[in-house]
Amino acid sequence: HYLAMFLTDARNICSALLQKYCVTKTVEVQAPPYIGFHVRPSSLIAAIVMHYGCNVEMHLGESSYDASIFANIAMANNYLDQKKRAFLSEKIRGMDFSFYEQEIKAGRLKALDAVKEILVQLATQDIIRIYATPLKLTELPVQDSSLATTVFETVKYLMNTDRQVGIVYSAKVSFTGPEQAVDDIAALANANYAESERGEDLPLPPQLDYLNFRRKTIRRPSAQN
Repeated sequence: HYLAMFLTDARNICSALLQKYCVTKTVEVQAPPYIGFHVRPSSLIAAIVMHYGCNVEMHLGESSYDASIFANIAMANNYLDQKKRAFLSEKIRGMDFSFYEQEIKAGRLKALDAVKEILVQLATQDIIRIYATPLKLTELPVQDSSLATTVFETVKYLMNTDRQVGIVYSAKVSFTGPEQAVDDIAALANANYAESERGEDLPLPPQLDYLNFRRKTIRRPSAQN
């Protein structure tokens, strides 16, 4: 009991000293563009903050998050998902589906095949990423809807089904705290959070070698798993 108490008090004292004498700064970086703040990038950011024993706030949109708790960081995905859906909806509204609608109406093309072709178009325009080939899509998630609505709902369905696709959306996020910690977070962000667009590990920057121990505790499934 006393050992735990002494260690806790010592940690609190050290943290207070760091907060008192450190140089605070804010850095703005790119949010993870493909999968967002899921477990791996959120855990690595929290590990950086805990490594320095300091307070760091993450700011995204109108909200702030305690960057020392990975679950708090992961909550930012709700905001990112809303922005991604709005971005996708805007892009789909700007597309002309008249050719596909005529072909479907004339019976020369099935709606499912038309949607798959449109998804390929979205991918070539860098609006979505297709991770699974071929797509596990045997029927459309909605019926009797406009083609634009069907495409939108199909992308949402495939995102939530084995993460077969992802929406490519660029968002800025800022971190405020001691400069050593936020500089390391910036290094992680500039290295694409040390993961590929499929959610697979990439090498960490040399200054973040101390995070390798954390990686061993994080499950590393691919985007298809």
